[in-house]
Amino acid sequence: MHAAQAETADREAPPEFADAEEKPLASQLARFSVDERFGAFRTLVSGLPRLEHLNPLDAFHFLLNLANNHGLSGGPGSETALEIEKIIGDAISSGCDGAGIDVERGAIEIPSEAFQALQSWDRILANVDRQSLARQFTRAATEILRLASPQATPNEWQQLVDNVHEMGERHGLSVKVVQTLMAAATVAPPDHRPMEESRPKAPNFGSALPTVENLGELPPGNEPDDYGSVSPIREAGVIATKALELTYFDECGAYANKQWILKGIIARGETSAWIAPPGAGKSALLTEIAVHCAAHIDWRGHRAKVECGVVVLALERGDLFKRRLRVYHQRDELAGLPIAVADAIIDLLNPSCVEIIVSTVRAAEQQFGREVGLIILDTYAKGIAASGGDEDKARDQNRAAANLRNIHAQLNVHIALVGHTGKDENRGARGSNAHVGDVDVMVQISGETIKVAQVIKGNDQPERAVAKFKLEPFELGRDEDGEPITTAIVTTEFADELTSASAADSGKKKPTLKPIPRAALRALHECIADGAASRPVDEHVPAGVTGVTMKVWRSRLEKLSIINAKGNPREQFSRIHVTLKNAGLICIWEDVVWPVT
Repeated sequence: MHAAQAETADREAPPEFADAEEKPLASQLARFSVDERFGAFRTLVSGLPRLEHLNPLDAFHFLLNLANNHGLSGGPGSETALEIEKIIGDAISSGCDGAGIDVERGAIEIPSEAFQALQSWDRILANVDRQSLARQFTRAATEILRLASPQATPNEWQQLVDNVHEMGERHGLSVKVVQTLMAAATVAPPDHRPMEESRPKAPNFGSALPTVENLGELPPGNEPDDYGSVSPIREAGVIATKALELTYFDECGAYANKQWILKGIIARGETSAWIAPPGAGKSALLTEIAVHCAAHIDWRGHRAKVECGVVVLALERGDLFKRRLRVYHQRDELAGLPIAVADAIIDLLNPSCVEIIVSTVRAAEQQFGREVGLIILDTYAKGIAASGGDEDKARDQNRAAANLRNIHAQLNVHIALVGHTGKDENRGARGSNAHVGDVDVMVQISGETIKVAQVIKGNDQPERAVAKFKLEPFELGRDEDGEPITTAIVTTEFADELTSASAADSGKKKPTLKPIPRAALRALHECIADGAASRPVDEHVPAGVTGVTMKVWRSRLEKLSIINAKGNPREQFSRIHVTLKNAGLICIWEDVVWPVT
């Protein structure tokens, strides 16, 4: 039993409940068989005397624990549990003569909405593990205290303050922690950052709380953060823990096959990043991918495995996304595709973004009549900067990444992030490399007229080109002045062409290699001529390629003194194969390397 539940169960019953018809309720229920006990409970509860003088929350807890102790509640959320709670709630409301509007508590009435919110959050907190208790209590306090105003209805508000404070203590939080969390709740509800100019000034909360002497400061690390969240307080040596869900060795085979949407590039449960300089076509390419996922059409050599909905979170230039989507209606005569665009700023550093995005996707799924499989977030940097975050800071990148992981925990989707390269394109994505470390796939777009989208980082796939394309203007119509309305889209040219990882595909000249990388590439060809390694059996490795292991290639380089075994051969070897990969002259998969021909 949860610690808070046990504490409530051990409390003595209020005097009015001590007996009914001069016999304890428990004894009366025990007289009935298990099959008869449910009806007996309903009869006994509905006939309890003097309910109008009771604290409704005390009454509710006592009766709920009575039902639990006699095996009447069923599992959490079950139909039996909900029916028991309804019986208790009806009895209390009837005894309090609330007439379905207000519930009387002593001389002060609070709205029935507030009482129901107290009951609901009380049940939720009773089933929350210790690590989540502080955060969930802050949410509860925020929601409940919104239901009264300290200025308009001071008595009601004070009553709610007392009720919430009592609830926090009942579930194992100290007075000190309860006060801190309630103060945070008034300043920073989950959908606002604290101290926003648009946020009303917080009321004088301290005067409404019970007076406590010598509280001192919160332990280090337990102050509310920028969003009002406080880490759990580990006090009195009692920490309620919940075991993590485990997947055991023999069960791991169930995860061998990915849930592909577009085979080889877009899989459910993964996050990809699509980076390029401004104007290089990254958003246009993602628009094409969105259409192919929604229409169940193969995309540039990648097989469409399922038809799914797509939600585009356009943090900037949402109208441009809509114009590009309109092109596919006019040019390709597509209609009714399950694609929706949300044109709004989302603060990806705020934990509330998880609920916002999940709710948005759920609403889209109801409209589509099918599951959403792809979320496109354009641009990722805008979501980090929305509340003053800095993409150069690993702390901000990791906070945003953690929120995306929480979205994955609730939605079976692929999240595609649109981003930018830095000033030096050869160094990849702009900002902290924490971003590179978190995504499953990173695709970089380069080239002038003919562009190549190439995987430059993949957790379980080789670095390779995934698409070759061009951009072209498309005229959507004419404006009121008779001038054309145009937008840039990806052409259908090269659409059926299977791409290789060669940088030559971009239309550029092959790079001029320095002597050491050039000698290393020649040594790789010699190794293969001496005896190629077996081709890895994987869909990401092109059929017909021959290669050798990285170990064999490195040994050849040491033997030829291309790298110095007495220096730092590991760093030298890394520098060589990274240079050749960036030049599009080799591919690497697992421990096998092969030249691009």
